Amino acid sequence: MSEQQINAYSKMGWKLLPCHGIANGKCNCGDSHHDSSDAGKHPLLADWNKKSTGDLRTLNEWFGTNTENNIAVNCSASGLVVIDIDPRNGGDESFLQLESWLDGDIPETLTVFTGEYLIRGVKTRGRHLYFKAEEGDQFYRDFSKQGFKGIDIKFNGYVLLPPSKHVSGVDYTWDENLNPFKTSISSLSPKMRDLMVKKSNLTSHSNGLNNLNFELASKNEATESAKRELDKQVNRISMRTAKGQRNVTLNESAFIMGQYIGGGQISVPEVVEALTKAARIAYRGQNAEAEIASVLRLTGGALSAGSNSPIYDIEFENLETLEVENGTDEEFLKRLNLVNWREVWEDTSEEVWFVDGIICAERGHTIYSDPGVGKSLLVREFSACLATGKSVLGLAAKKPIKVLYIDHENIPKTDIRRSLVDMGFTWEELEQNFKLMSFPDFTPFDLPRGGQELKRALEIINPELVVIDTLSRAIKGKENDNDTWIDFYNYTGKILKSMGIAYIRIDHTGKNSDAGPRGGSAKMGDVDLVWHLKEVVTDKKYRLINEKHRVPLAQLEYKISRELLPLRHQLSGALDWKLYAIRSAKYEKIYREISNFMDTNPTHRNGLNSLFSALKDECKDLGVSRREFDRARKDYFDIQDEIAEFEE
Repeated sequence: MSEQQINAYSKMGWKLLPCHGIANGKCNCGDSHHDSSDAGKHPLLADWNKKSTGDLRTLNEWFGTNTENNIAVNCSASGLVVIDIDPRNGGDESFLQLESWLDGDIPETLTVFTGEYLIRGVKTRGRHLYFKAEEGDQFYRDFSKQGFKGIDIKFNGYVLLPPSKHVSGVDYTWDENLNPFKTSISSLSPKMRDLMVKKSNLTSHSNGLNNLNFELASKNEATESAKRELDKQVNRISMRTAKGQRNVTLNESAFIMGQYIGGGQISVPEVVEALTKAARIAYRGQNAEAEIASVLRLTGGALSAGSNSPIYDIEFENLETLEVENGTDEEFLKRLNLVNWREVWEDTSEEVWFVDGIICAERGHTIYSDPGVGKSLLVREFSACLATGKSVLGLAAKKPIKVLYIDHENIPKTDIRRSLVDMGFTWEELEQNFKLMSFPDFTPFDLPRGGQELKRALEIINPELVVIDTLSRAIKGKENDNDTWIDFYNYTGKILKSMGIAYIRIDHTGKNSDAGPRGGSAKMGDVDLVWHLKEVVTDKKYRLINEKHRVPLAQLEYKISRELLPLRHQLSGALDWKLYAIRSAKYEKIYREISNFMDTNPTHRNGLNSLFSALKDECKDLGVSRREFDRARKDYFDIQDEIAEFEE
């Protein structure tokens, strides 16, 4: 760094710290870094949070001309909060959606360009947007609850500053016009604060480690649920040996266990000792112990942050203390729902269907499809019709029921209102029984607190049907981790079933649309009916296929048509063969065009966009949509792969 840059940073009043640098494309710490994303980013100081400084003499020692150190800023100590946009995880697209959702209310501010990545064949750089943080603020870690992936919020840690070197081969650089030498840093807009700042004030409402009596927290006796969670996190840390993952994993595990500490469910020493032992398996290198200690520090770290969002034991729901001696044996067993066989045999009532043959009262359902098919639109119509007593799919109308729709995907004033208006609904019709929660601030439903928060909402609203749109937005764990779905059932699914409330989970397919919903094998274990919505004719014809049922079904497949004026879905007795014939003819023609083009241009790039661009005029002449073209292209290359494999 130049002396001029060091002087400029010193005058800003920010708290700075040195990190390992990049030399010859590698981290100069000497570690091989199995995952290069951690290279050049870890601090030189074990206690960087305390030693970060703006002192000019110290900065010259750290960043003078003879050093290769990268420079970072301690965000919270400097009064900064930074929005980190990672294009590798869809951050650019998510940021555009975030801007739209906030009606453009994101002020221009200091901006740094970070690493460079190849995204869909285009070189793209990440970005850091710097904003002022107000005293006492505590922030969420990202925007995942709102459905905006690839955007993190940096506050409790640090971010690298220009001219630090990135392992991708570029230097961190200030935006030409949005840098501290030409403009000033902006404050968060009110709308941004509503999304980013935690609602509770830490100093007045938190029971976290900052305010928690350490001696008391050190004497917490571990509950069974805390022990299970600690074992789970220890195994998770031990298995994640890639260096780029280890800090993230250890921070996440520390945050979760901090929640249990804050809830009085386990002691600080027990957690720190167990996580430290596990981390030593994953961490290597001369600075491993310092890095582990930095992550597991008791103030300003993940343990502290987690303790500010405590997870309480079963007493969270204010149940009476279980005192067997204060009640009879019969009363005790009744509370555990011991089945009376006589009552079961004498109850000859049949299943109650909200949507005949498809949605059943008191049962769990999954409806899934490929992206863009319209599963949310279909279930939204189901919900609105059931709430208002109108016909669903052209079937006989039934008595209205109360529906709670938990939406993590769609914007009420545009996406949802527009579709409901097109369906012919008015707000007066919907107000009584159609209860919509838009981007609700629930704790994830695979955590104990999330289930208890939902239970309280259910007791207040008293619905007969709950819809979760989309399921992946309502969980914290990984979709491919079976423990996620076991936890979802234990903490949330059981509550819904025990209260006799039907639920629909809206979900996506995996990489192979015929392999079922994406996620671990335990994902469908708690639901009673699984329906796969398949598109037959684009935006017009669909098949609703049952893939699992625990109740007798008269029919395992339904043909559904979508009408536009008004917008509605109807059961159809048979496929519209005229439309099907037209679609088949178009398919054959565009398939032939693809085949002829590749025969005459065998070296042409065959990616989705490049091939479509080459045949755009032919598609227009044939009236072929992009989706129809993509299907024909996929089928063509699948067949070519099979031919090549056979010839080998």
